[in-house]
Amino acid sequence: TTFTLLCCLLLVVVVVKGDINDNGVLSNQENYKSILGGPFESSGSSSRYALTEAIVKRNSYTFNESEAALATPDLVSHNGKYFSIFAPGVSMLTVPFYWLGSIFRAPQLTSFFATTIIAIINAALIYYLVYRIVGGRIPAFLASFIFIFGSNALTYAATLTQHHWSILCLLLTVITTASKPTIYRNILVGFLYGLG
Repeated sequence: TTFTLLCCLLLVVVVVKGDINDNGVLSNQENYKSILGGPFESSGSSSRYALTEAIVKRNSYTFNESEAALATPDLVSHNGKYFSIFAPGVSMLTVPFYWLGSIFRAPQLTSFFATTIIAIINAALIYYLVYRIVGGRIPAFLASFIFIFGSNALTYAATLTQHHWSILCLLLTVITTASKPTIYRNILVGFLYGLG
């Protein structure tokens, strides 16, 4: 299990998006350019990041002008206020990571890393699930490795989207339903389903 986690961690961490400029400073922390290969090339990620920033900096679910520009085109206007078209779940789950990154002047890096961490947890859960069903470490390792590197999971590990969060809920639901049913497990399954 440790070997699987370390392999996935080392290989997945290199896809976290960010850029170091000529002065050695993480330039994407304050620069919201939507360049190809940058963290803000996808409007889905940039809109969620803008909402996370609005929640942390202003305790608001509305965008100011700079956040609205970052969230474009995935926003709506109502009574002169700008809102994201996405549900706020991913942005709210990313708030602790943004806050932690703000301490180290790298909020974008840690916000996007939240999804990467969830992708690694998903790989570990797949390892656990396959090991529990098949009983062998090699098939469990291959299953988690193929999940990360043989599907589009690696691509989504570098974005600020709901995909890995939903997979986490699904995997936890499968693991929960594989045990003897109890009222608490049934409630947990309903909660995970609703959360996912």
